[in-house]
Amino acid sequence: MFNKILIVKINYNMTISVCIITLNEEKVIKRLLNCVKNFADEIILVDTGSVDKTVEIAKEFTDKIYYFKWVDDFSKARNFAFSKAKCDYLFWIDADDVITDENVCKILKLKSQSDILVDVYMFKYSCGFDNNQKPSLTFYRERLIKNCSLAKFQGFVHETVSPFGVVRYENIEIEHRKKSASNPKRNLNLYKKHLPISNFSQRDVYYFAKEYFYLGYYKTAIKLLKNYLNMKYKYLPDQKDALITLSICYKSLKMKGYEKFLFTALKVVGVDNQILCLIGDYFMDNNDLINAEKYYKVCLCLQKNDNIGFCYNQFYYIYPLLQLTYLNYKKGNLSQSFYYHKLCKKDSPNDIRVIENDNFFAKLQKNK
Repeated sequence: MFNKILIVKINYNMTISVCIITLNEEKVIKRLLNCVKNFADEIILVDTGSVDKTVEIAKEFTDKIYYFKWVDDFSKARNFAFSKAKCDYLFWIDADDVITDENVCKILKLKSQSDILVDVYMFKYSCGFDNNQKPSLTFYRERLIKNCSLAKFQGFVHETVSPFGVVRYENIEIEHRKKSASNPKRNLNLYKKHLPISNFSQRDVYYFAKEYFYLGYYKTAIKLLKNYLNMKYKYLPDQKDALITLSICYKSLKMKGYEKFLFTALKVVGVDNQILCLIGDYFMDNNDLINAEKYYKVCLCLQKNDNIGFCYNQFYYIYPLLQLTYLNYKKGNLSQSFYYHKLCKKDSPNDIRVIENDNFFAKLQKNK
C-alpha cells in the first residue's frame, strides 16, 4: 500500500525586493517608483550611466542605489541588481513600466496571502496600446521570483529567467508605457556585437531573426528563422511565432507558399486565433470567401488563451469582425456587413479602421 501524500498550502506574508536597472530615465522613473513603493519592502536601483536626473529622483524613494558599468548585456546588469536584494522574492521591472492602482492592490493581496511553495509568479505584461487604450500585445513574464541561486537572468538582450520549481500564473498586469521612442536598431546592434551566431542559444537566434523582421529585412529574417526551426527542443510559443513570422515575410516579399507555414503552425500548436485569422486572410487573398468566412467566425467563438506566448489581442475580436465586415460587403450582403460593423463600433469606436468604415456606411446611407 502506498501512503497518501498530503500537500498543504502554507500562507505567509512575503517580503519583496523591487529591482530596477536604469539609464537616463528622468521622464518616467518617478511614475514607476510611485507605483512600486506601495508594495516594495526595498527598492534596488542599479544605474548604468545616466547623465540626467534619474538618480537624483530615485533618491527620494530609496537609498539602495548602485552603479554598474554598462557592458552591452542586460542580464549582467539585472543579475547585479538581484545580488543586492535581501527579501524573500525578487520583483524586476523596467523604468517605463506602469502598475495601475487596481493591480497594486492585487499585488498587496498576493503578498499577504502568498504560498511559500511557489517559486515563480507569472504576471501579464501588456505592450502597445490602441486608440481605445486596449493593449495590442499581452504575454506572461516571470515577474516575482523566489530569491535563490536559480533566480538568474540569461541572454544579453531579451533576457529572461527560466521558470523553475512551482510556477503560478496570476491575473496581475504590468503595463509598458513609453514616453519617448527608443533606438529601433538598439537590440539588433547588440546581437551584432555578440556575433558569431554559433555562440547563440535557440532563443537568441529566434529573437535575432525577429529584430531583422521588425526592421523590414525579410530575407535575412527568413534565413535566421529557418535556422531556428531546424534546432532541437524549441519553446512551443516561439516556434509558433517563428512560423507565423516566416509566413508574413514570404507574403511581404510576394513569395509563393506562405500559407504552408500557417498550416504547419496550426498543426504544431492547435487552435490559435492569430493563425486562424491569417489563414482566413490567405483565403481572402485567393477570393475564397466561403472558407475565409469560416475561419474568421471561429475566432469569434474562442476564448483568449494568453498564457502560452504572445497574444495579439486584435485577433480575438476586432480583426475578425473587420474582415467579416469587408467580406460581406464584397459578397453584396450589406445588411450583414453593417451588422458586423456595428459590433466593431461598439467594441472599438476610436479605431481608425472602424471610423473609416463608419464614414463609408454613412455615405452609402446618404446616397440611397
